[in-house]
Amino acid sequence: MLAWLTTPKVIVNKKTGIESVHPSRLETNYGNVMPDFLLKDLEFTYLLEHFYELGWCKQSGDATVPMDWVDIKAWSDVTETNIDAWESVTLVEMSSAYVSWHYKAKDMDCPPP
Repeated sequence: MLAWLTTPKVIVNKKTGIESVHPSRLETNYGNVMPDFLLKDLEFTYLLEHFYELGWCKQSGDATVPMDWVDIKAWSDVTETNIDAWESVTLVEMSSAYVSWHYKAKDMDCPPP
């Protein structure tokens, strides 16, 4: 859901092949403020806070890629945040899901997750 909301829309002119980037769904619909209904009634909201602080993804060359174990370990060491193995796995999976939706959501006709 986060990637679908935060990824800018890319429109390709079919005649010229030129891409134009438009504001994300979050910017367009919510003024770039995360709506409360996305965070309501979640048991593990601290993981979302860790995810925001860690970063949803990273750049590798021209590509957006998920965070990996090294990134999570470095973040954990620098912030002195102790996390369990299952939390690390969850953060890696959240980042992978975000990146997957990041690429899918570039299509204007992409349905919400």
